Amino acid sequence: MLQLALADLESLGVELSTVVVPGPNVTAQRLFWDAGFSFSGAARLLCMSRPFGRFDRYLLAGDALM
Repeated sequence: MLQLALADLESLGVELSTVVVPGPNVTAQRLFWDAGFSFSGAARLLCMSRPFGRFDRYLLAGDALM
């Protein structure tokens, strides 16, 4: 479905688009990276894309948590 959406955007001549991908969806993340998209919110990516660390030992702050 995402590949179809990307193909539609390209056929319409869309050069700029924003997509929100849930962190755990690594397949979608890779698809968009391969298509040339960039990401913002590295803290969200770090926190959600794969198991990491012991968050009971960190105090997370910033706009990435909103």
